[in-house]
Amino acid sequence: IKEICEKEKNVFEQVDKIICLSNSTQNLLSKIYDLPINKFCILYNGLKDESILLNSDKRLNLKKNFLFSKEEKIILFVGLDEIKGLGELIFTFKKLLQIDPYCHLVIVGDGFYSYYLNSCNPTWNKITFTGKLNKEDLYKLYQIADIGVLPSFHEQCSYVAIEMMMYGIPLVASTSTGLSEMIEDGVSGYHIPIIEYENHTDLNTYELQSKLLILLKDSSMRKEMAKNSRLRYERYYTSEIFSSCMQEFYNRFVL
Repeated sequence: IKEICEKEKNVFEQVDKIICLSNSTQNLLSKIYDLPINKFCILYNGLKDESILLNSDKRLNLKKNFLFSKEEKIILFVGLDEIKGLGELIFTFKKLLQIDPYCHLVIVGDGFYSYYLNSCNPTWNKITFTGKLNKEDLYKLYQIADIGVLPSFHEQCSYVAIEMMMYGIPLVASTSTGLSEMIEDGVSGYHIPIIEYENHTDLNTYELQSKLLILLKDSSMRKEMAKNSRLRYERYYTSEIFSSCMQEFYNRFVL
């Protein structure tokens, strides 16, 4: 680790500028490698707006096509990876079902299923693993999702979060690195604290359950946060904004 850090520090010292995807990454690199803040530039990721926002009738029909009932509220998770906090989410969701049985967890992504399937016991009928999806099918799930959840232990500027905001989905996400910057707590979603111990980190699953339950029970809150989530995408994460910021960066520091 020491050798890797020394090599990275040598590279960072030689380059003129370092582009970071979040303030937290910038501050972390500056501290670890003892680099001046003015050596950094922050550029958020951006995505082309491909959203098709459905009215309530079309959304209900799409839910029926996926064989979800009208009453079920869809909690959507994308990215099958241990670092994404899926184990903690399944643990929390099983407890959530005891309070609100009319919700369904949809897990999108490819990876190590056996461990997570075993941990779903005995609530398999309330948790759906889709595997890896093409963009068209993934975007259909975005159209019917009630809540997006990102309990990651590490993210910089998540494309999944951007896609969910693009579709106006309220987000419940960890305070890990860049995620805390992407979501405005209490406005476009909720922050869930990451707890750091001496030898490991953990997610506050009690807080995750509490915030998911608020959004499941309060439809007006979900609608308000959904609107704010979409507005946050329009303000910070469109492809046009990314392109403009990148062009400004080149004009200022390269040309």
